[in-house]
Amino acid sequence: MVYGVGQNGQEVIKNEKLLRLCFKCNDTEYCHLCSQTEICSEFKKCFKHSPYIMWGVMSSFDDIMRSVEKWRVYNEQTVKQ
Repeated sequence: MVYGVGQNGQEVIKNEKLLRLCFKCNDTEYCHLCSQTEICSEFKKCFKHSPYIMWGVMSSFDDIMRSVEKWRVYNEQTVKQ
């Protein structure tokens, strides 16, 4: 389930951070002006790309949903470690 509520709503919060990063990255010209540095570093660990590269190749809703699912799985694995 992509948008399920995890313990204390943590999964929803993490998905919101991913989407916030997406919109911020598309709106910010330079990384040093971005306020999403913490989540950006987690994004790079999960996807092996900078957000602006990944969001630039998104061409469909299915692409976005696959990314959200990958993010969810990544966060489950980091919590279990």
